[in-house]
Amino acid sequence: MVLNQNFTGIAVGVVGLGLMAAALVQFRRAMRASRWPTVPGRIVSARLEDGPLMGRPIPVASHRAIVTYSYEVAGAERVSNRVFFDDQLFRTGDDARDRVRKYEPGSAVQVYYDPQNPSNAVLEPYTGSFDTAKWIALAAASAGAVLVAQCWTR
Repeated sequence: MVLNQNFTGIAVGVVGLGLMAAALVQFRRAMRASRWPTVPGRIVSARLEDGPLMGRPIPVASHRAIVTYSYEVAGAERVSNRVFFDDQLFRTGDDARDRVRKYEPGSAVQVYYDPQNPSNAVLEPYTGSFDTAKWIALAAASAGAVLVAQCWTR
């Protein structure tokens, strides 16, 4: 019994550490992007895409914003649709609707682009999953630590 609880605690802790590592990788990527050069751009289109129902026991609609923008780097016209890192994920709530309202077609925007690969661009240099991932990781790592501590004190 103690060995089983100990294994469970270690497994939960490892999952928590893995999630924390993934969140830190995303955070570092967003921090690098915040230092990329910027150029002016223009919103080409912005629309809401419906996704699968999420949640149990009460299903909730999910959405994502599809925002397309154009920009020019070194004389080459480019088009992208990444607003922020992980924006391709469907989410519940009004975030997608708010983003579509924020980026009206024809409006001017500041585009951050990767100088090594100018087709890699973003409007908001952050990751949407970092906050969620860090709290899940912290909870999992804490639960694992508590389970292991309980086993060792017996």
